[in-house]
Amino acid sequence: MIIKMRTRQNNLADELRDFARQHGIDKIGWFRSTKFPLYLQSIEARKEYSRIKYRSLEKFRQVAVVSEQFRAVVVVAVDYRIGDDYPEEGLKIANYCRSCWQTLGPKAEAVIAFLQNKGIKAEPLDLPARASACMAGLGFIGKNTMFYADGIGSYVGIMTIGIDADLEEASQGTERVCHRGCVNCSKCIDACPTRAINDKGYAINPLKCISMFNRHADEPEAKLPDPPETLDGWLLGCEKCQEVCPMNRCLRNKKNKKVVITPELNVYGMKIPNVAEIPAQVVRGKISSIQSPEDRKYVEKERKDMENHCRAIADCAADCPGNTGGDFEQAGAGGRCSGFRYGLCSHKSRNGQICVRRTDARERCPGLVLHPGG
Repeated sequence: MIIKMRTRQNNLADELRDFARQHGIDKIGWFRSTKFPLYLQSIEARKEYSRIKYRSLEKFRQVAVVSEQFRAVVVVAVDYRIGDDYPEEGLKIANYCRSCWQTLGPKAEAVIAFLQNKGIKAEPLDLPARASACMAGLGFIGKNTMFYADGIGSYVGIMTIGIDADLEEASQGTERVCHRGCVNCSKCIDACPTRAINDKGYAINPLKCISMFNRHADEPEAKLPDPPETLDGWLLGCEKCQEVCPMNRCLRNKKNKKVVITPELNVYGMKIPNVAEIPAQVVRGKISSIQSPEDRKYVEKERKDMENHCRAIADCAADCPGNTGGDFEQAGAGGRCSGFRYGLCSHKSRNGQICVRRTDARERCPGLVLHPGG
């Protein structure tokens, strides 16, 4: 009897792996149903979670409980990254908002249907997704608190599925797996426009995160920062801490042909094309569609900032001095700063504008990302 049971568990595990490969699922793993003590400890210790309106503290606690009817949890992870090459003249939409659920949803539903057709009870569960993915052995947590799937990076959607069956080789990893590449790196912490990431990493204040500002604009405790350029031009979502991560950058040339991109998005009630950046004038013409006063306030703030930004570029493009005294090469046509510099550019034009683009080592600053200066 024991041999038959183990054979059945082995067969199901192998069949799940084969199904994942055949259906373009990037990562699949599982673990025996258990509790999430580290997650609960973090929630209780972080007072800001008790101040969030859209999800009560009790709801945060409830997601750490797996129903007794499920003996194992299957974790599906899917790459949804489209790209992060944003021009400077539009409002940005994060990869997550453009393609995550469109790509992940059908694949997770296919796994559930596959299991159900075998007579196994299978249901999507609302569990701590990143902790679950670690426990299933699929990757690790970065200092920016994002989950990184091994060999893929942090642009992954995660779905947890409860099943009433046992699986051979069920992993029982820890809730937080760290990576040695993060030990001496703080790029994500330094790059966060609103300083939402803890100074030591691995914790984030959700009430300071730009994604909270624009995806839950009615949060009473989430106060929009000043100056408006702190919002970094994000219309929906924010992925700054992922953009600058070296572990994501080394995977940048990987082509993801399986991502699902719908032609249109509904953003705050505005019907807009599903593209990386939306021109400010397009947003201006659709703001009347936004019903929520809080959403309208956020979008209006970002639109005005982007229009001012574009005017600054137009006013200053021909007025760049071209050389700041050794750090830069002579500017070329259009007044663009062409020199190498690490960190904040600060290239200054004659009419008092300062380039605020941040560059990485050995990356050319294209210049003229501006704010008024003295």
